[in-house]
Amino acid sequence: MFDEMSINPQVHYEANSDTLKGFATIGTQNNIADHALTFMVKGIKKNYKQPVTNYFTQNLNKIDKKKITGLRVVATVCDQRAVNVGAIESLIQDTKAIIHQLHKCGPGKRNHGGVSYE
Repeated sequence: MFDEMSINPQVHYEANSDTLKGFATIGTQNNIADHALTFMVKGIKKNYKQPVTNYFTQNLNKIDKKKITGLRVVATVCDQRAVNVGAIESLIQDTKAIIHQLHKCGPGKRNHGGVSYE
């Protein structure tokens, strides 16, 4: 599952780490974050939920695609906000492009990331 929410854009100094906090962690990192995005894993057979990662972004619409490695995603769940619908449509287009590349390789061959194999 994933969801985002608006946050109050602000920057503050954290003395113990001598860093400024409040900037976007995805996209252009010099931008002050105005959204928080959370990805969560929910069990299919067992009843559990586990947040996987959080990102801070500016203008979530600018995020094209994100990958969570080490997980096999079988479904995503989100509300119908325009930005979420846009993300799903982008994922569908990416999937169609990958399938198209696989079929261009010929029978019995596969191509992923420009590398062909049988």
